[in-house]
Amino acid sequence: MLDDMPAKDIRPSTELLRELLSLDELSAPNRAVLALHFQEELTLVASILELPLGTVKSRLAYGLSAILTLILGHI
Repeated sequence: MLDDMPAKDIRPSTELLRELLSLDELSAPNRAVLALHFQEELTLVASILELPLGTVKSRLAYGLSAILTLILGHI
């Protein structure tokens, strides 16, 4: 499901992003990629974190998947 969505089109509100990034279920690496992604483009995120672009995309997908699982668990 997440593979069908362009990552740059997913833009939560600042308040929602702050709340989601405070979740203990997100690992620190996934939290860092998610936080930077919503502020910058993925290539810049990779550069800032000194990670390959594929790693950043993977962490973004895992982080978004964890958030989606948490949201669906509360519905």
